[in-house]
Amino acid sequence: MSPHAKKLRYFKSHPFPEDWSLSEYLNYRHRPAPAPRRLLDGWKKSLLLIANCTTPSCCSLEQRERAQDLLRRYEEKGKGSDRQYGKSWLAQKTSKAATTPPPINIGVMYQGSSVTGCQTTINQEPPPQTTNKPSGDTTSVYSDNDLDTINDSDLEYKDSESEEDEGEGTPTPSGGLSEDLSPAQIAFVDRYKGMDRASQWVLRSGRTVESIIYKACLALDADSFANSLLQSFVIDTSNEDTRKLFTDPEWEEIQSLILPLPKSDRVLLDSLKRFFKVKSTSDLRDILRKTDYLPEGVAFDQDIHFNSEWADVVIRMMLIQFEAPGEPLRASHLEDWYSSYLWSPIFDHCLLDLPGMTVERKESTCRATGIRKNRLRTKIGRGNRLKIGRRLDAIIRTVEDDPYEYGAMEVARTFNGVTSSKWLGDFFKLAKALRDMLFRLHELIDHDEAVVKKLQVVGVFNAGLSFQLIRMSHPKGFVCLLNAEKMQQVPNSVQELVKLFKVLMNVALMKQIIKDCRAAVDEYHNKTEEDVYNELLGETESSKMKLGWAADTP
Repeated sequence: MSPHAKKLRYFKSHPFPEDWSLSEYLNYRHRPAPAPRRLLDGWKKSLLLIANCTTPSCCSLEQRERAQDLLRRYEEKGKGSDRQYGKSWLAQKTSKAATTPPPINIGVMYQGSSVTGCQTTINQEPPPQTTNKPSGDTTSVYSDNDLDTINDSDLEYKDSESEEDEGEGTPTPSGGLSEDLSPAQIAFVDRYKGMDRASQWVLRSGRTVESIIYKACLALDADSFANSLLQSFVIDTSNEDTRKLFTDPEWEEIQSLILPLPKSDRVLLDSLKRFFKVKSTSDLRDILRKTDYLPEGVAFDQDIHFNSEWADVVIRMMLIQFEAPGEPLRASHLEDWYSSYLWSPIFDHCLLDLPGMTVERKESTCRATGIRKNRLRTKIGRGNRLKIGRRLDAIIRTVEDDPYEYGAMEVARTFNGVTSSKWLGDFFKLAKALRDMLFRLHELIDHDEAVVKKLQVVGVFNAGLSFQLIRMSHPKGFVCLLNAEKMQQVPNSVQELVKLFKVLMNVALMKQIIKDCRAAVDEYHNKTEEDVYNELLGETESSKMKLGWAADTP
């Protein structure tokens, strides 16, 4: 019977396939190996055994798929491949061994005789550590040296390894973490290994989303990892690289769980309809003078007409901008100008009717991120200072002293495209903060599964005259979905006034998302006397959906 994943020592000591990597294998085996070159042969033969296993109840599907993936990466040629990494690694070890001076025995002599117990040897490596097998364990464990007896033809194994020098340097093996892990990578690995396997998101294909993300992150270099939302198990549905990790049916299944947008405000739309034929500032001023946002004879009701009143105020403000001789909407300004003259009237004023909530601008710190960073803090003093959350241009939160956050904003002075460094940096920063905000709301409702599936937090990007809304929710397992809505833009002339209407409708949608999220939280806490009685009696136990904090990355 061939030795498979359960019987090869390295693979037995690493039961989870996602933990398998060439770097760990080499470090695991190099000390007792008599011939370093055989290490790479052993790695490839071991993977072939597992990948081609057909023995029932032997190697799992996940183990076979992981072995096939690592084989493909090993067969790649050129700088950066696993094979080149292995060669460089062996060259370093061989060079180190060659430069080690020979052992020297030193002793103390007295009257021509050596003194017992006073001898020592320098330049000699300590013997390899050995572990005695417990007498009660009768499991057959093959030595890696047993690979020499495996018939290569049985494995359909052909050595395609080239002896050519394929590049200089010591690349990090794709599919495996380097020996020097950053704190962020260590936290990520610990986070994944701490996940309950039974609670992970299993797709209809049988693959788990968490495992797919974990493997993808192992293949990233340190810099790419540090700037990827996958490190927080967040799927950005607008990211093409993330899309490629899944098959078409899997991606459709993931997208089907994006929470739908609320219905548009028809009252607001009916109020805006009176401006549809505007072609000039004089047309706009004439309609504002002759008509009102309220239908004739209708009394103002804040629950119904607030958005219409707010939109009317914004349109009047924009009329002043359109008519200004300096044409401010066509000029370039600093961030604060856009916040003060444009985005604050559009966003902040729209949210004024949210009960018990406020928009705080000017480099507000994220409370949720601060709590995550300090959740394990137990002492004060040097090296134990309180950490603060991310600084954001605006935060949408409750008004309490210890507030809960429902959204945030980032502002830039100009829009240079969604691939610009500023945009990508703000996108990453905002998404990380939203992940912390969402989990804190989960804690507020005690992770009740029925409520969790209704919650989503919002992010807003303002860059020059451009605006984009993003939403984050938690569908299943330990994964969050981030969905970016279509980019909108404030017009720089009255001839394109319809663009302003689209912005206003989208901002009203954003507010409704916040309202719905807050309503779900309030509904959970506004329990009837009977609900409270049964809860205290222990007769009601809601299903829990524990997302957990994101890994302690920056």
